[in-house]
Amino acid sequence: MRIVTWNTQWCCGLDGTVSPRRIVEGARALADFDVLCLQEIAQGYDDTMPGRPGDQPAELAALLPGHSLFFGAAVDEFTPGGRRQRFGNLIATRLPVRRVEHHPLPWPADA
Repeated sequence: MRIVTWNTQWCCGLDGTVSPRRIVEGARALADFDVLCLQEIAQGYDDTMPGRPGDQPAELAALLPGHSLFFGAAVDEFTPGGRRQRFGNLIATRLPVRRVEHHPLPWPADA
């Protein structure tokens, strides 16, 4: 099994360009991965993050055909109109999956 993990910083490169495609291409250059673990994936932060990340889970799903994707939001912010923006981790795998569990971190952190 080949696993690639990457702290993407919302897929923003050193040049300030936000590109999920570039992250996937970089991961593929490292290995023909079975599992891709991406930290700091953004959804809906178009007005507050540099580069306007958009809906990265949807973009990554389109870039990874044949993979099952699981997005776990560590931050889930709401407005009076409903869900607005989420930020968290994503796992993409082409291996069979039986179960997915999300374990939230304590907030505020335990003393």
